[in-house]
Amino acid sequence: MRIKLKLLNETRYSTRDLRRLFLAGMKAIGATQPKTVRVTYARIGSGIGGRAVYGQQLEHGGTIEGRQVWLYLDRGGSHKPVDLGVTIYHELLHSLGWRHRQMAPDSSFPLDWVDGLPLRFTEPAKRTRAEIAAGLVAKRDARARARVAQLEAEIVRKQKLLRKWRDKVRYYDKRAAAQKAKP
Repeated sequence: MRIKLKLLNETRYSTRDLRRLFLAGMKAIGATQPKTVRVTYARIGSGIGGRAVYGQQLEHGGTIEGRQVWLYLDRGGSHKPVDLGVTIYHELLHSLGWRHRQMAPDSSFPLDWVDGLPLRFTEPAKRTRAEIAAGLVAKRDARARARVAQLEAEIVRKQKLLRKWRDKVRYYDKRAAAQKAKP
């Protein structure tokens, strides 16, 4: 059976490698429900952390799996697959409804499913000076055109307002002239 996984990767690690790690972890713990996983950098702190929506263990032995998992990495670190494997395994157990008191210490998790899985960095696309300059020109052009459109709309509004007030002045001028014409 194929397990569905939506992976939102906001790090410099390869999305393909992270997907393989999570799918292997899901297979290792017996997860069957689709998951949404967000891998991002932590705002503070160091190391690897995570969160998961708790699943629910039912009285008759079944489970309702949590479907969301977050993995937080520190920006400076170069993590090994085993390091991520511990946290992935831990968070996936939470998604099955396990609490900390039901889990063994992290050091005793079975991590043989991580062996041989790579975790590589992706290389950002190199942009030339001309591409960077073209991007800036396009951005500034769009901003200038938006401002022109905004000012033109403002001019139209002001012209309508001026026309309205001129009509009022004409009305009162006619009314005053009519008053003078009466004997």
